[in-house]
Amino acid sequence: MSAAAEVSVAPARGLITKADIDRGYDACSIIRVCELAVEQIPELGQEGLVNEAVGDIGRLLRIAGQMAGESLGVLELAEMRQRKAAD
Repeated sequence: MSAAAEVSVAPARGLITKADIDRGYDACSIIRVCELAVEQIPELGQEGLVNEAVGDIGRLLRIAGQMAGESLGVLELAEMRQRKAAD
């Protein structure tokens, strides 16, 4: 079995922690700051290649932001269910 096949995405303890949720919020925040920065680049110059690259980067950031937001939502839901199950 390859090393890549041995990697697990499950948390080591099997529980979702506050740190997991915080990292999700951090990822969403980092992506949003990058989106805001990319929005300013077209104002720096009107070269076609720059504008094309900025558009591509913006689309990728929107996709990453949506994925991070959805992942955070799933983490929060799982953490809530985990708390209810522990009660």
